[in-house]
Amino acid sequence: AGNIFLPARFIELPFWGIKSNPFQSSARLVQLLCRNVSMCESRKDWTNVADMIKIMLCDDLKTIRDSFVQAINRQEDMQVVYAAASGSEAVEYLNHCEALPDIILMDIQMESEKAGIEATRQIHEKYPRIKILMLTIFENDDLLIEAYLAGAVDYIVKDVSWKKICDPLRSASVNEN
Repeated sequence: AGNIFLPARFIELPFWGIKSNPFQSSARLVQLLCRNVSMCESRKDWTNVADMIKIMLCDDLKTIRDSFVQAINRQEDMQVVYAAASGSEAVEYLNHCEALPDIILMDIQMESEKAGIEATRQIHEKYPRIKILMLTIFENDDLLIEAYLAGAVDYIVKDVSWKKICDPLRSASVNEN
């Protein structure tokens, strides 16, 4: 029997009221998990999470965070490991987490006009191997230049297709940008 690698979201879920060990086979475990977790139709759910591109998302708007998390987690090769609501929260998380993300999607304007740029600068100085891509609603050349100088490797406009969001993430993960 091979090992089954469960995605991180299963580890954090409650055990759905199961009081004893009803798992008499791996098939029963899969059946229970798929009944309770909507994303089980993807074969990503049974791959080794360590092989995925680990992404941290940072945006002050919950609706944006939620939609990006759902879209990225549908990709077979990507997993959002943390979603922060501010640049300062992102920096604080990185200073205390056990496993660093490979990539950070950082909104430029959050708690202040340049909060994402300042967080990018702090993160890049301390964790230079993490690739940071800026999220923006509009392409402001001055802010983007400042973001690149702070350590960003690319930017993504928020209203593009999911393919145009995921492809730069894949490129950044293999240093193609």
